[in-house]
Amino acid sequence: MRAIMVGTEWLSAAIVLCAIAPGPYLLLACTLPIAFLSPSLNSVVVGYRTAITPDHLVGRVSSVARNLAQLASPLGPLVAGLLLDSFSARATMLVLGGVALAVAIWTAASPSIRNAPSLSELDDPPDAPPSLGASPAAAD
Repeated sequence: MRAIMVGTEWLSAAIVLCAIAPGPYLLLACTLPIAFLSPSLNSVVVGYRTAITPDHLVGRVSSVARNLAQLASPLGPLVAGLLLDSFSARATMLVLGGVALAVAIWTAASPSIRNAPSLSELDDPPDAPPSLGASPAAAD
């Protein structure tokens, strides 16, 4: 999970190259890996979040995460449009690439991401509830 997250963020930061040397082929080379890796990152993050969330809170945590994501999704096109209206395309790419670079650095340096337990460490939590097939008497 950590490698996919950090790698995807650094690939996203490569968009700053398009501001330095604009061109359609470089834009394609910078955006194509992200187009293919973003669904994987989304799946890994959602799966990990579900794995570490207590069962009785999965619905609440998932709904809050989806609400935040959907509330924030219109901000990207809005900010890009405002920047393009106010500045050149190159300046807009530098700003957006700079934000992506800052997120990549923050992701790579984040202790909560670096020290996050792997899924194999989460296989047998110490307070695991009894299996569904166990009788209530066996759980006592």
